[in-house]
Amino acid sequence: MSRKLISDPVIVLERVSRVFDRRCVVDGISLAVGRGSGFGLLGANGAGKSTTLKMIYGSLRPSAGRILVNGMDVVRQPRQVKRQLGIVPQDDLLDGDLGVYDNLLFHARYAGISGRNAHHRAQQLLESMELDPYADQLIGQLSSGLRRRLVLARALLGAPSILVLDEPTRGLDRDSRQLYLEKLRQLKKEGLTLLVATHLAEELEAVCDRAAIMDQGRLVESGSFAEICKLAVRHNIPMGEGRAAPC
Repeated sequence: MSRKLISDPVIVLERVSRVFDRRCVVDGISLAVGRGSGFGLLGANGAGKSTTLKMIYGSLRPSAGRILVNGMDVVRQPRQVKRQLGIVPQDDLLDGDLGVYDNLLFHARYAGISGRNAHHRAQQLLESMELDPYADQLIGQLSSGLRRRLVLARALLGAPSILVLDEPTRGLDRDSRQLYLEKLRQLKKEGLTLLVATHLAEELEAVCDRAAIMDQGRLVESGSFAEICKLAVRHNIPMGEGRAAPC
């Protein structure tokens, strides 16, 4: 594997571990994500990917090691770190009693946006995510693809510089997945840094320059996407629909 020096890292993990009930779920991992790049954590379910992301955005505290986001310690400076991040979790966590537009307005307050600015930002994101025709629909009326795009719009409310995405296309059919990945490609072109955790290599192919394979809490391989792709089959990682063999 290549060991490329990251000259401008925006996320740095230094020997980070997380222990639950004496079981080491994340075991001493170190990685760096460059500004404006796409980085993928690739691994089977239970590999420790979600736990790693939760430590980065402050939902879990590391048992050992240090995590920096734009030079700020996630444990010592949690509020400042959260302002840098847009979070796309596995679960939608949308308010079913509100429509699409009102969901964005409701969450705008958590991003520190109010009044006319909140309405402007919500409308802007509805248009960019192609959700404006569904602005008044309740969440229960939306397809899974539309809900995932709404969660992405919600993550962008505060204009973050970094997007952290956990299994972002889970449950989507092929057409919805491709549209969603195209949205991520566009965001990356606009300068956002992407950190994506997934068990599907094709998701990383669409948006990631570099990746690491995670297995039983450890990073076992890291390098360019092309390098990781060749090794994915060893770790029982599917390459996606229509992919007969690794890259």
